[in-house]
Amino acid sequence: MSFTSLKLFLFATLLASIAQNAISIRHLTPSPFHFPKHLQGSRKGDTVEGIHNVKFYLQHFGYLTNISTHARNTFDDPLEYALRTFQKNYRLNATGILDVETLTLLSTPRCGHPDIVHPNYALVPGRPKWPPTKYHLTYAFIHNFPPNFEAPVRCSLDTWSGVSKFTFSETIEAASDVKISFERGDHGDGCPFYSPNYLAHAFYPTDGRLHLNMDTNWVWGSVDSASDVQTVSLHELGHILGLAHSLDEGAVMYAYIPHGVVKSVTQDDIAGITDLYGS
Repeated sequence: MSFTSLKLFLFATLLASIAQNAISIRHLTPSPFHFPKHLQGSRKGDTVEGIHNVKFYLQHFGYLTNISTHARNTFDDPLEYALRTFQKNYRLNATGILDVETLTLLSTPRCGHPDIVHPNYALVPGRPKWPPTKYHLTYAFIHNFPPNFEAPVRCSLDTWSGVSKFTFSETIEAASDVKISFERGDHGDGCPFYSPNYLAHAFYPTDGRLHLNMDTNWVWGSVDSASDVQTVSLHELGHILGLAHSLDEGAVMYAYIPHGVVKSVTQDDIAGITDLYGS
């Protein structure tokens, strides 16, 4: 083996070692919203390490307010009420107890938007929407958006165009109505990505910002242990247009999008966009 070949071999070996260690570290670092099994069965009156994460989760998604700074890990009355509401919304057994089904759903990847409680499709309070002069929206991929993920987002735009009054065309950032980017952690919009399970979020009309979580494992299509960028962008574009979360589990506007799931719009989603903008 020549000296040059030896150097290349040693460099490749070093890179492989670093990558392996990085992957191991990633898997050993727990997500703040992967709720441990020891919480199973927790109920009002219990004091269990990790209850504060459940409270924080339910506060973030709109079920709980004014979390007490003392007794952080005490399962109190407000938490029981918030948990019952959450369970009712997602058609779980509304016991107010952290059972297996509830813990599983709490740990499932989902949209970062708070829930708004309505049967099936939902509109944002106040019905914010784009004016008729803005039924043609321009968009831009910004902040070094990965080129390989542009096509699935364009497919999502085409899907909404096919079931609504909207059309879309690409432009530069400064002229765009909708700005689409990958972001990480606390990225300055007041809605930090606390975990890879916070897949994305978008802002209601007429803000136009759509952020995908850079730390999520993204693919285009159905792959175990990964999230489909087309499905998630389709969901977030629904928020861009003014839709809130649906309680129809089949709808693309349902808040939870487990790994490997691929969706398109349903009659529930179409009913929502038609309610807001007409047919």
